[in-house]
Amino acid sequence: MSKANNNQPKPKNQETILEVAILSIKKGLSKDFERSFEKAQNIISSMKGYVSHDLKKCIEQEGKYILLVNW
Repeated sequence: MSKANNNQPKPKNQETILEVAILSIKKGLSKDFERSFEKAQNIISSMKGYVSHDLKKCIEQEGKYILLVNW
């Protein structure tokens, strides 16, 4: 789906934090969500501490996504 990386190295004394969000989208709105996320990922990637993110679509359940954000 979407992946970005600002290529800013973390200081060696700081651990990376993985934030996991399970997203449930109303039936029939997945394509709208994906288009909206293309814009929203710019907001996420501009936040302080951001390292990278990845949005994955579930193949087993319609309308389910997982968003992984490394801080």
